[in-house]
Amino acid sequence: MAAVHTTQRDYYIDYAKGVAVFFMAWGHTMYFTQWLPHQTLHYALLWALTELSMPIFVLASGINVVNQVERMKSDTSARPTIAFLGSIAWLFLLGFVYCINRRSLGLMDLFHTVAMGTALAYIVTRRQWPTWAIAAVAFGIFSVGAVLSVDAIPVGSDLLRNFDFSGFRNRPQNPFFADAVTYLTIGEIKRKAVLEYPLWRRILHVHFALIPWSGYFLLGVLLKRIERTKWEYALLGGTFFLFALTFFAFPRFVPLDDFGFFLRSKPDYTARHIFTGPLMMILLARYYKQGVSKLAVAAELAGKESFLFFVCHWLVIWSSATISNIFLHNISYWYVWAVQIPLNIYLAYKLTQLMAIWRDRTINKRYYIPLWFGIMIVGGFLALRADARGSIFAMKVLSFPASIAVAMVWPIGRNFIRALVYRKQIAAMKKAAKAKKAAEAA
Repeated sequence: MAAVHTTQRDYYIDYAKGVAVFFMAWGHTMYFTQWLPHQTLHYALLWALTELSMPIFVLASGINVVNQVERMKSDTSARPTIAFLGSIAWLFLLGFVYCINRRSLGLMDLFHTVAMGTALAYIVTRRQWPTWAIAAVAFGIFSVGAVLSVDAIPVGSDLLRNFDFSGFRNRPQNPFFADAVTYLTIGEIKRKAVLEYPLWRRILHVHFALIPWSGYFLLGVLLKRIERTKWEYALLGGTFFLFALTFFAFPRFVPLDDFGFFLRSKPDYTARHIFTGPLMMILLARYYKQGVSKLAVAAELAGKESFLFFVCHWLVIWSSATISNIFLHNISYWYVWAVQIPLNIYLAYKLTQLMAIWRDRTINKRYYIPLWFGIMIVGGFLALRADARGSIFAMKVLSFPASIAVAMVWPIGRNFIRALVYRKQIAAMKKAAKAKKAAEAA
């Protein structure tokens, strides 16, 4: 199988990531609007569509790693690897600040899975693993995840007996708020149940852990390797067979509760996405060109700024859901899909655009680093204190700025690591430039 590479920018990768984060905002709007009819067919179809966001995003990220390695091939030293993996370690550490907002400390979350998957994709690509070996490891990861997901989340009598129900006993008389409080109670029990898993399992396969997501990164590397060859059709045929097999074996393919959400390595979930995700990426690779329409340009920008979009969209989603759940709970759920979904996507995009402009204009200013590191550290610490005291509202208000700060300080750490690794080369370039300037002056 011949490896196929390109030296020009692959705009379809930015577009694919942009579409993925738009789908993500769509799904989160639905999920956090509590009056939705979770059991109906149209909800199931819409949820299945929005769940495409993660495999598309991760597959595109895996393909992008191949492109980055291709640009590094002229430097055969260890410097590119040290700089790249150092940046990935920085991203992994930042992920814990993001976890404060999502209340997922003790689990792996999105920044962690991107860091781990990117590192694995980089290693196999940089080391020039054979294509068959990458395919074997990817599908081995999916298989291990399917086996591990059979074990149910441990909701036992000890957990229920020790759970603090005191905050939920005096429920409001309003039926909507009573339902909301009940929902929060159940959700909290499920979250605590997930944390009952041993640490090694939470790192390995629960939520956004190593499994199955690193398999999708490798699948992205595989897609780039076999691009426009007969093996593309073989991959689609094999994954479609798995998709059809698991669809009939596991007809409930929509995660109807948080248990399904946390266990994303289930065979039906994985099989659906290892077919539909690559199909989407292959079509984009073949037919998408640089965006011309406003929507395509917006998707490309959202894809380039995907981390910033991700942290910004939570502020929009949470604010929108809070307002709707308080003031608009008696309105038809079609209002959510007709108005709230496109509005949330638009507002999250505009906030991302404004934050990106702010970052680019001020990143070289002296106040940039202390400002954003201060917001991240102080906001994160205060949010943890608020969460420990049971004030979810205060925790959210304090942790949103800290989460946005994560995306704002990410390029600072990355650039610092690169400058540290290439310090001798940078010093030599500065010395040569100074000598040239002196010679021209003479």
